[in-house]
Amino acid sequence: MNDYVQLDSFDLNMLREKIYLLNKKAKKLGCEPATVEVLDEVVIERSKIMPGGRVLKYNVPVFNVTVIGSTPKLAGWSLVAKIEELEGEKLIKCVPGETCPAYFRTNGLYCDHCNSARRRKTVFVLKHEDGRYVQVGRQCIKDFLGGKSPEQLLAQAAWGFSVSGALGGASDGWGGGHHEDAIDMIEYLNAVAICIRRLGWVSKAQARFEDSSTSSDAWTLVRPPHNAESIKMFDHWVESNDLHHQERDEKLVTEALEWGKALSTTGTDDYLYNLGVACRAGFVLRSTSGIVASLISAYLRHMEREEEIAQRKCEDAVKSREWVGKLKVRRRFDKLTVKSMKSFEGDWGLTTLVVFEDEPGNLIKWFATVNLDDLEPGDVVNIKATVKKHGDYNGVKETMVNRAKILEKVA
Repeated sequence: MNDYVQLDSFDLNMLREKIYLLNKKAKKLGCEPATVEVLDEVVIERSKIMPGGRVLKYNVPVFNVTVIGSTPKLAGWSLVAKIEELEGEKLIKCVPGETCPAYFRTNGLYCDHCNSARRRKTVFVLKHEDGRYVQVGRQCIKDFLGGKSPEQLLAQAAWGFSVSGALGGASDGWGGGHHEDAIDMIEYLNAVAICIRRLGWVSKAQARFEDSSTSSDAWTLVRPPHNAESIKMFDHWVESNDLHHQERDEKLVTEALEWGKALSTTGTDDYLYNLGVACRAGFVLRSTSGIVASLISAYLRHMEREEEIAQRKCEDAVKSREWVGKLKVRRRFDKLTVKSMKSFEGDWGLTTLVVFEDEPGNLIKWFATVNLDDLEPGDVVNIKATVKKHGDYNGVKETMVNRAKILEKVA
């Protein structure tokens, strides 16, 4: 196992203490110990909202840290995945680096050891060194592995995941069961759409280097704090970022959720399979909030690919595309149709890539750092901008502009 994150000195010491305790457990389990390695030290800027809404900015020295370890094996068998039932379907949570064969998606939750067909909520997939796979119920693991208890096996699985957990990785669902708060799917996805539109998409992996992820921000919008001081900070966060619902959010959520629910259970990778299962559940748990939040970005990528395919089929239209305007000359562009808008966090804060198409079919692209809440795909506008670059993307000519200003909407 090999990953890295940025930690301040306090968290680094805490990590070393956790790894020390984990290594004591690993020794008892016969597992290879993990080691903490500091790669280098950097300085980053942090910000904190103080009482009254004042934003305090300060520099913090942080360390790029990696933890090296390995997932243990027992008697030739190693854990591949945990399978949980979710509203009649299956969520498959694989051990990092492992792939669960697709046929386990449609198998019943039976046990290969006792051959019992009784109802189960959870089973485990194990793989032998000779390539065999088995599906074993929680209660049969002890007999199947010849005297090892479920707690011991789970402790060994948790060993590999605890290292990721100590680093802030995703290890949800491998510990003991507990009641989870559930929220409405539509309500949550509307919050996700708002956060992506106003803050850009931030995955859980990226959130290791950011203040928070899109999924956690959306969850906060749906489940705001209750104490007075936190409410003030929450209200300031919402108002300062203009995190308010627009009709376009609801339209995007409706389309994306329809696509997500229709994802096939066969012929897809684990991500799309699990995304489909989570979308069809109708509600969101903390353990599924990350993958559900990714639906919007996944759907937008899907639509971009569909559009690219459609464009390639129109060879004549593609070949006729030309560059527009003279370099470094500011000019007017009339009747541009907004083809797509994609927001992300850039060097200058929130950046939106806007792709326009003029009446002859030429592409004009603009990396905007201004608020574009009044603009959406399908709008037809007149703009004034400076021609920055004549480029080429996948064999198609495109014109890059900057310092753009939307003059008026035509339609």
